[in-house]
Amino acid sequence: MRPDTIACQSPDGAGLVVSRYGGQVLSWSDPSGRELLYLSPTSSGANGKPVRGGMPVCFPQFAARGPLPKHGFARTALWTEVRQASEAVGSSVHLQLLEQPQTFAVWPHRFQLDLRAQFSGNHLRVALQVQNTDVHAWSFTAALHTYYRVDAVAEAVLHGLRGVSYEDALDGGRRIEAVEVAPALDRAIDRVYLAAPRSLTLDDGGRQLEIVQRGFADTVVWNPGPGAAASLGDMPPGEELHMLCVEAAQVADPIELRPGETWQGSQETHLR
Repeated sequence: MRPDTIACQSPDGAGLVVSRYGGQVLSWSDPSGRELLYLSPTSSGANGKPVRGGMPVCFPQFAARGPLPKHGFARTALWTEVRQASEAVGSSVHLQLLEQPQTFAVWPHRFQLDLRAQFSGNHLRVALQVQNTDVHAWSFTAALHTYYRVDAVAEAVLHGLRGVSYEDALDGGRRIEAVEVAPALDRAIDRVYLAAPRSLTLDDGGRQLEIVQRGFADTVVWNPGPGAAASLGDMPPGEELHMLCVEAAQVADPIELRPGETWQGSQETHLR
């Protein structure tokens, strides 16, 4: 475990591990110890690289859609722990990131990010709050790049996206009007579903996850497939068969904040 990680437990015995490096949830386990998120066993975040898995924070840029490093700098910055709390219904962790010399070097704006993770054995809510603390307006895109652990991705079913148009990164970013009942998950997939519904359901064998997003307009669904996974360097062979990213995202339309304004987006996962 990294020295900057924070491990905590809820009253019902669920576990959460959060890293100050990247402000990233790395693990969420139910009271039996079953892991609900995917984390690559070979990705350590060494040498300034992002950690693959858990819930990376993409800010202020999603993917390579802009001049910044892919997915922005928040996922490789060192956040500050603000507070931990335990209540009857669960526990929570609050991390914060402010501008610093490393961020000014690539993005010359003042900001405050607050990440709050609240969890129990059957519920995880992660909220990202963005505040403009500068004297001029700026815009951003963002995502909670959630990696869910699944038994077999080819047999998993993601409900709720029927008829939702999407941009297909595997087809040059072409916009496609979806007619399928559910996206095929037995092959590589990299899509931004535009103006996505608030609630989706992920069927994973005998388990269901209800995934609810607020504030974010889009949903990203990603699995590299075996070909691309082999080129990643931090995902051992066959690991892509046991993960699926379903990401609350703001991609198509950047959010603009004037000085003093605040935006918040969240993703909740309910285990059924």
